[in-house]
Amino acid sequence: MSIVNIAEVIESQTLNRKVVSLLLLSFLIMLCDGYDLQTISFASPSIVADWGIEKSAFGFVFTAGALGIMVGGFLFGSLADRIGRRPSFIIGTLLFSVMTLSTVLATTVTHLAVFRFIAGLGIGGVTPICFALNVEYVPKRFRATVVAVVMIGYMIGTGIGGILAAWLVPQHGWHVLFYIGGVAPLALMPLLVFALPESIKYLLLSNEHSKSVPLLVNALCPAAGATSDTRFVLDDTEDQAKLGSWKEIILSLFKGRLRRVTPVLWISFIASNMTVFLLAFWIPLITVSTGRSASLAAIGLTLYSLGGAFGGLLASRIVDMRGVAAVALIPLIASAVIIATGALEFSDAGFLTMMGVIGFFVFGGHLALMSVTGMFYPNSNRASGAGWALSVGKLGAIFGPALAGFVIASHPPLIDLFLIAAAPLPIVALGFFMLGRLGGAQAVATRAEDGGQANVEKPVLVHGSAS
Repeated sequence: MSIVNIAEVIESQTLNRKVVSLLLLSFLIMLCDGYDLQTISFASPSIVADWGIEKSAFGFVFTAGALGIMVGGFLFGSLADRIGRRPSFIIGTLLFSVMTLSTVLATTVTHLAVFRFIAGLGIGGVTPICFALNVEYVPKRFRATVVAVVMIGYMIGTGIGGILAAWLVPQHGWHVLFYIGGVAPLALMPLLVFALPESIKYLLLSNEHSKSVPLLVNALCPAAGATSDTRFVLDDTEDQAKLGSWKEIILSLFKGRLRRVTPVLWISFIASNMTVFLLAFWIPLITVSTGRSASLAAIGLTLYSLGGAFGGLLASRIVDMRGVAAVALIPLIASAVIIATGALEFSDAGFLTMMGVIGFFVFGGHLALMSVTGMFYPNSNRASGAGWALSVGKLGAIFGPALAGFVIASHPPLIDLFLIAAAPLPIVALGFFMLGRLGGAQAVATRAEDGGQANVEKPVLVHGSAS
């Protein structure tokens, strides 16, 4: 009987159809996820005008959506570690698709808040699962980069809504944005059902591998020649059993070095989300309040998101090459750029440029933080670790927009809002530095273990007789 080491298969694989299809599916679903998250921001100026309400009322709607995202991350992250990445991912996608489509039925702010909360459960739930599933299929030296590529889909999704809003809303009203946001992911459901793989490591840990693992292993490495008689093993450093109860999963987030890593990640996410969501939710309304058009506001938010896509890819590549602490400067630059944008006068073109620059640095740091999160946790609680970090971080997504809504109600100088947005980012920079000192993520540790030779190929398989 041959023995196949799953970790060696994954570390030594070349580009293959299985991983490419997983990456593409993840990219497309995260594009829809990002679009559905941000749609309410693009629609808000039109809804305010259509319903004749105060723009500060949207603080309630934004907070409800962020709360749903937070709860969804807790729920689906832990669910994925219990029943599998694949079914949890499909359920979360179906949930946010249906509830985004249902938002067209809203006629009051309360209706909007309820729909956004329930949609948020799915929006927040699929993200940590997407991270965990992709991280478990790629070599350690590419993990941060792969997460960033997937999140570029998310950033493009948050950005294209602005283009669609500027193009379609004047003729068709705000409802059209939610029709698109619901129908698009529903159209992808057949692909998810038939093409989304389960994590090989999850299948081994849960003893549910039967026929699936040999097929998946051969898809990654045809030379493996795995059969139903093959014995599959994980590295000694990998967890050898699936965690059982919810309590066991939660306690595992604070074992060993995670006792220090987990609180630093949580605090960093809270601070980063305060800035990211305050700007993402309020940029359209703030821009319109300065006398600029709603179309310009939508384009500004699009550039904010697209700038973040490039910033996130660069920052995550730096993490893979240089380690976590190497990106600590990015949030500090973002803070300075935000303050400068609020303090200085800009033409419309200058304002749009600054939105792109802010996005580059703000989301650059945020996506770098996302890209390392799943790598600090072992297979048995990776989805839970990422889910809890992202969900606890949503406290910042709730508090930031709510604080901005409270401040806006008192009609402050514009600079005050930008100062509030910039204030949390030095905490993020400190978090990156501390994570680097705590040992970095597994992708960085791999480079150290190999004596700096992260790109050296390892043997794919270990064959022998089963004892």
